[in-house]
Amino acid sequence: MAGILFVVAYNLIDIPHILDILRNDRKESIVLGATFIAAMLLHLELSIYVGMLLSLFFYLRRTSRPTLEFIDPRVYQVPVELMSNTAIVRINGSIFYGSCQHLQRSLQACQAEHLIILSRGINFIDYTGAQMLADLVSRERQKIYFCHLKPAPKRALLAPGFASCFSGLTFYKNIKQALAEIVSTSSLTR
Repeated sequence: MAGILFVVAYNLIDIPHILDILRNDRKESIVLGATFIAAMLLHLELSIYVGMLLSLFFYLRRTSRPTLEFIDPRVYQVPVELMSNTAIVRINGSIFYGSCQHLQRSLQACQAEHLIILSRGINFIDYTGAQMLADLVSRERQKIYFCHLKPAPKRALLAPGFASCFSGLTFYKNIKQALAEIVSTSSLTR
């Protein structure tokens, strides 16, 4: 009977898959190792919880730091006279209470007069995220333009609590429209 159990247990272990995880993904390797050690030392149910909690920890850590990619204005053919005071940033990740501090620090560090936010990677914005963006928009020294914003995040920004802050702000379908607005407002101020 013990021999049969060893054969069944051996067939349950997918060694090529385990080796692939160990070679390619450090975080998944940590989850795998911790779950294995917990299975040897604790009850099986508790080891499953250890693996789930570690996976959740890594997931929350990744989503709380959405990537901000500052793009060279020359890529979008920003006019030379506007290049020094125009910044283009792509946000890849949702804006929620867990990511607001990271995003706020990064966006406030940008000193450009015109900030174009490419928003295609934003899937949702919660109340705290909308509040953070409202605070950012209400700063007098910088004009913010949202391009490619999906309908759900746009509804969050135009909710009754934030409509006054974002009502004067225009959301653009593409970056060319935002650049045309920047050019027209810059030529009016001269």
